[in-house]
Amino acid sequence: MICGTLKQIDAGSGSVVGVNNQNEVFILINNVFTKVFTSLKHFSVGPAGQFGVDTANNIFKVRGGSLVQIAGLLKQVDAGGDQNTAGVNMHDNIYCLNMDANNKLPSSSVPWVQLQGKLKYYSCGPYSCWGVNSNDQIYIKKGVSGNACSGTGNFVNIPGLLTMIEVATDGSVFGVNAQGALFQRTGITRSNPAGTNWISMVACPKGHKHVSFDLGLLWVVCVDGSIRKFTVIRQEHINLTAGHQAAFVRRPISVFRTDAAVGPRRLVFDVLNRRRSSSSVGLSDHSDWLFSYCHLLVRKGISSYAGAERTCYLAVSCRASVWFGFSGQLWTQTLLM
Repeated sequence: MICGTLKQIDAGSGSVVGVNNQNEVFILINNVFTKVFTSLKHFSVGPAGQFGVDTANNIFKVRGGSLVQIAGLLKQVDAGGDQNTAGVNMHDNIYCLNMDANNKLPSSSVPWVQLQGKLKYYSCGPYSCWGVNSNDQIYIKKGVSGNACSGTGNFVNIPGLLTMIEVATDGSVFGVNAQGALFQRTGITRSNPAGTNWISMVACPKGHKHVSFDLGLLWVVCVDGSIRKFTVIRQEHINLTAGHQAAFVRRPISVFRTDAAVGPRRLVFDVLNRRRSSSSVGLSDHSDWLFSYCHLLVRKGISSYAGAERTCYLAVSCRASVWFGFSGQLWTQTLLM
């Protein structure tokens, strides 16, 4: 868990920023959120730079460490595209700014491009943009690139309902619904930017408010404003013997994690254990093996793409639970407790 409270968070290009209920803007420096600006209700960071909007919907871009106002009005802005900027205004009209124009900011005129449709929240990645409308319906705009921020074709509806949605700089998509449930879109690739399914995740026991993802780290704001982060690692699975069932038992594992700021801290992992057998599967005590397995996956490489399979998540700096479930294959996921 990260100290502090926020209402909105954004991660991109290796930076993490957020806004609290007092509309103060923070940037994560050495694992501590440090206040940098005031009076902005939404702030975004990514390949396009750092952008924010205030309570009057004025738009600002960070230049030389200071906020510089640019022409236009938006209630929400996103800097996660391929150096192109996007957002929605108070009437849910959708706008974007191509890379060449963005890189010339500030300028006397800003050639915002208006897209057809109405959305209340809009976020872009390297090859697609996703948004949700006032009814929480989800839409994707495909074929987006740096100097083609309007994409190709019409918006396409994606099954599901979300109140906010974020696209990472690698194309990953996460969102939160009206009930505070957290979801990830699986199966996303450049050739299939819409992905295949939604899978639910639990980071906050009482519900989620906002989410963002960058460089393998998932940043979540809980309904109480607390901030949590995950390390998301590439899906891995092991085939189980056909026709066999598994029984699970919990056993605590204690490990030490060193934090330069506070010294060693103890993390307790409640691990679900599994054992394979040629004839049956019963209770086991392989927590150490399972813990090592997750760390092996970390060393093999970080990725957000889960495809049609499940994903293994490893919690960072928080109490966690690692568990197994399967339907023909073995998979793991960690949940913050």
